[in-house]
Amino acid sequence: MRSQKSEVRSQNMKLPCLFLSVSLCLCGYIQAQTPATTTVKDTVYKSDGSLASGTVVITWQAFVSADTKPVFGGTKTVALNNGALAVAMVPNSGGTPSGTSYHVKYYQSGGLFFEETWVVPTSSPIAPPGAPGVANIGTPGSTTYYYRVTATNANGETLLSSSGVTTTSHTTLDTNNYNQITWSAVTGATGYKVYRTNTATAPSGTGSFLVGSTAATSLNDQSNTLQSATIPSLNTTDPRTLSEVRVTAAPSPTVTLAASQVTGTSIVSNPSSTQTIGAPPKAGVIPLQIKGNANDGANVFEIYDSQPQPALQSWFDSSGAFKTSKAASFSTLTAGSVPFAGTGGLLSQDNTNLFWDDTGNRFQVGPRSGFGANITTNYLAGSGNVIAELNNAANHRTSLLTATEDNTTNNFYSSYSVLESAHSSGTRSQAISFEADAYHTGAGTVTQLIAQGGYVQVDAGTVGVAWGGAFSGAVTGGATTTLAAIVAGSNFKSGGTLTNNIGLQVQDQNLSGANNWAVKTGAGKVQFGDDVVADKSLAAKTISNVRFADQFAGTDAGAKIAAAITDLPSTGGVVDARGLEGSQTVTTDFFAGTTKPVILLLGKATFASTVEWRPSSGSQIIGVGRESVITQPNATNLTHILNTQTNNSSRVVIQNLLVDGNGSNQTGGSSLVLLSGSASSSANRIENCWLENSKGHGVFIANGTDAMVRGNRFTNIGNQSVSISYSAATRTNHIIADNWISDYVGFGVGVTLSNENRITGNYIRGILRSGTVDTSGTAVTWVSGDNFSTLRAGHHIKINHLDYVVSLVNSSTSITLTASAGTQTGVAYAAGALEAINLDAAQNNVVEQNVIRDNADSGIVLHAATAGQSTLANVVQGNWITNVAAVGIALEATTGTVTTNSVVGNTLYNVNAAPNAMANSYDVGIRIAASNATRNNITTNTVVDDRGTPLTQYVVALDSVGAGNAATNNFAYGVVNSGTRGASNSAASLVAAGQLGFQSQTGFVGTLSHSATANRTWTLPNATTPLAGTSIANTFSGQQTFTSGIYAILNQAATPSIRQNETGTGGVADWGMAGATDGYTEGSAAGDSVLVAQNGNWVVSARSATKGVLFATGSPSSIKMQLSNAGSLRIGSGSPATKLDVDGAIRSTMTAVTFSATPAFNASLGNSFKMTLTNNVTSSTISNPQTGEVITLLLCQDGTGSRTMTWPTNLKLSGGSYTLTTTINKCDSLTAVYDGSNWYETSRASNL
Repeated sequence: MRSQKSEVRSQNMKLPCLFLSVSLCLCGYIQAQTPATTTVKDTVYKSDGSLASGTVVITWQAFVSADTKPVFGGTKTVALNNGALAVAMVPNSGGTPSGTSYHVKYYQSGGLFFEETWVVPTSSPIAPPGAPGVANIGTPGSTTYYYRVTATNANGETLLSSSGVTTTSHTTLDTNNYNQITWSAVTGATGYKVYRTNTATAPSGTGSFLVGSTAATSLNDQSNTLQSATIPSLNTTDPRTLSEVRVTAAPSPTVTLAASQVTGTSIVSNPSSTQTIGAPPKAGVIPLQIKGNANDGANVFEIYDSQPQPALQSWFDSSGAFKTSKAASFSTLTAGSVPFAGTGGLLSQDNTNLFWDDTGNRFQVGPRSGFGANITTNYLAGSGNVIAELNNAANHRTSLLTATEDNTTNNFYSSYSVLESAHSSGTRSQAISFEADAYHTGAGTVTQLIAQGGYVQVDAGTVGVAWGGAFSGAVTGGATTTLAAIVAGSNFKSGGTLTNNIGLQVQDQNLSGANNWAVKTGAGKVQFGDDVVADKSLAAKTISNVRFADQFAGTDAGAKIAAAITDLPSTGGVVDARGLEGSQTVTTDFFAGTTKPVILLLGKATFASTVEWRPSSGSQIIGVGRESVITQPNATNLTHILNTQTNNSSRVVIQNLLVDGNGSNQTGGSSLVLLSGSASSSANRIENCWLENSKGHGVFIANGTDAMVRGNRFTNIGNQSVSISYSAATRTNHIIADNWISDYVGFGVGVTLSNENRITGNYIRGILRSGTVDTSGTAVTWVSGDNFSTLRAGHHIKINHLDYVVSLVNSSTSITLTASAGTQTGVAYAAGALEAINLDAAQNNVVEQNVIRDNADSGIVLHAATAGQSTLANVVQGNWITNVAAVGIALEATTGTVTTNSVVGNTLYNVNAAPNAMANSYDVGIRIAASNATRNNITTNTVVDDRGTPLTQYVVALDSVGAGNAATNNFAYGVVNSGTRGASNSAASLVAAGQLGFQSQTGFVGTLSHSATANRTWTLPNATTPLAGTSIANTFSGQQTFTSGIYAILNQAATPSIRQNETGTGGVADWGMAGATDGYTEGSAAGDSVLVAQNGNWVVSARSATKGVLFATGSPSSIKMQLSNAGSLRIGSGSPATKLDVDGAIRSTMTAVTFSATPAFNASLGNSFKMTLTNNVTSSTISNPQTGEVITLLLCQDGTGSRTMTWPTNLKLSGGSYTLTTTINKCDSLTAVYDGSNWYETSRASNL
């Protein structure tokens, strides 16, 4: 019955304060007075030697322990299982009063086994360890773990320590990402055990909790798998055995007195019949005294029955209280009487006014006649009265202030009455309490348990819905403007301060149910009059133009999303599918037939789709990162997973999700994403996505304009990572930017017949394996160098200059080709991905600031394969290319035309990585090869080869080129021949106005676009001494060319002059010509040699192709710097031996940076920076960088140490992180190279 629940709840405003005050008073006292305990641990056997099982009951009188801790008297029951006895007791040895002891009884089935007395001494168990520390090693995550430690010795184990917690653990624990648990040593411990849980609640019982055991004071948790263990409930490190605490032996066998031995008031011998001990009439005389043992814990008198195995029935305890294990019966009571203590404490009854009617199943108070005599319930005046009634009538209603119990399956309703549904079987449709509490305590089923205006509780059985405080309204006629089931009135404030004003507040619903709703509505709209602020989640079916897919019916996720899209207004809206979590299936094309723009939000789910996703124009598909996955089941073979072509869609956005082609389990497929497939499509975008495991392309663009592929990561792509391929030359304006592309088979980015695109800031890393192999037909066997471990079907392989395709990778040392390579032994090979970027018949594209490495072909190729098609006016600039098998950049034409392209400012580092496998002509940095290649400009590029034996033969190769190509101002370091293979065939110099350069090409004989009126050519006679008295002055309106000995190009609008032999300090220099072999300028004693170009730069060139440019001081023969005809520069005397040859050291000033919590390292100031950390760096930047620039940061701890560094956001660190040495005054060094967008770490050194 729940008859007292309402009373208790009505007092709930009074109890907390009282409880709190009492608790505060008692808790400190109890904690301060907690006595130590000693663990008694032993094994108990039966007489036949088997292990005993049963119950041990320990009783004791109140005492004060030897260390003055008060202990109340009491009883403790301990289970005895398979002989194992373990219990912790307060030591009573030496306690007060003297002789204090524990009385111990052992029970088995059938009765008392034996009993004894314990005197428990003190013990010295080792203490549990303190709370451990937890450190995350490796990549931090977001998983929470709690760790607890116990200490062990030869005797046993302590209780658990307090918990140590980490909230940033990696989800998967392994040898790279793990938690390190440490704790302080415990005196006397020989070992430790570490336990782990996912919640703050301490573990108990037996389960998978144990991380491991160790003798050290730390342990690494490197596995998600836990060992099974039993959590200690006692400290068993210093236990006492039974022989150490037992002070009395088991009692002697019971002696039964014969009836003849008892008579009258005394025990006599051999009575003739059963004797009765009677009390004499005199007051105060005790006819028979039964005296207890000296042990205070013993019972004075125990009464057993006469069964073969007597059982204890009744007894008097030492305080004189009578106790019994049998139900008492009273012959003087009437059936139905309700006994109560009457006058003088006598047991009494009053059946007239207090009676239980067992026939009518009712309890009655008051006369059983008159009002209420024949009704089930009675009216009571006043308040606070409680009546309990058993209801057997269907749909029965009770009166005010009652508690109603019903054990039937009938519907029943209680007004102002606590309701208890108690049926043990069957189903009740409704049990409703109005303005009171409702409980279900039976094992049966209730479809609806409702407490309207009260508290609802389910203790047992099955309940469909349990509603507490449920209200409802009804209109059955008339006209009603507003019907509100619940109204929270307006709060009022006339003074004071108010922080939070809340009309209706729902507390946390954190019951860990399958669905935990704070507020859940049925059909009907939800309207908010102000902003909606949701700290965690707001789940509904419909909010304005937002639909929540998980609230719609459907056989799978696709059907639910389709229903949500259908329910949107015609103007579109948002479909929030983040409530669909975990593994989901999609068998419905949910965009089919709709033209609505839909923003589809995906959560942490994997959508296995058997249909293509075909978003409508203006739609967006947005995930939460790699945890939002769109994939296809095995053998589905979708042509595309995401497809914008079918609906001719434009302005589609795909963002922040993983598209997984499951390629190893498919036999076909064109691409993961067909981003733009219709001529009318425009402005589709895919951003910040992961595209993986494609049988075909990653992203395919076959039509349309203005698409964007930005910030994505491509991995394991079976053809081109990004393919832009048109059937006719088209102005497309696509942007391919800031992508990370790796492990592809075809091109990184391929462009065909697509014009005016921008390919910028991408990191493209293919696969390059090289070495030597043996071939036998289509079989290839590895011999030396790199094996075939990272190759796969579709990769190209160059064997002894010829191209083949891999059909099958059999093992790391064996592959099969699609065509025979004949029989060859120990021949060179290079295999892997094709070009990083390939432009075929593409025009006006910009390829800039990309980082390219590890390709089995060239880095960037401008190509025209078809007659009548042109690769025209493309700009390739500022790219960084390394470790490609062939050339860094190639301009080639099969039958088409490659013309008017510019290759400017690129850096090529250690290209030609597999020269023996490639054709002999592919041994240069940049190559133009085709008679159809015309008017291409190769300028200001840098080619570096710092391998021990350089493999790059030339900076630029002009092989079989057409007219008008030029290679100028390119820089080489370590290249075998630093010049150009093949002469420039330009009719005029291609050095533009405003450039400063040095030129030794024979083709440098004219000017660019000169006109007869604006540009003039001056020829000066050769001379061995300055020309005395010669002066030339003219008004130069345009570009002037001087030919003879030495000459310069002026590009100016003012009026400079060339003057001879002017004297006086600060005058303009003398200008002289010397001999037919060398030309020079020489300053006079009065001034410096000055070359003036007011609006441009001077270009100085040796006239002869076999000569260089010399710089001297003092006299023309005192050479201090010279530039050779091959473009090599030496600072010092003598000819240059390498691309840059310096007598003495090369120094770049180290820039000292004053400490700041947000430092900016200015890359324009130098190449090395040093900063001493006097506090933590919370953010940092590197400003004014140049593409290809290398800098070194030297960061040192101050005298305090342990300072931390937050690296620049565009610094890509090896392994993803770099933690500084914390030791005082120690330094760490980091070197990085800039690719135009990001800095990439190339080396580091720690603890310097």
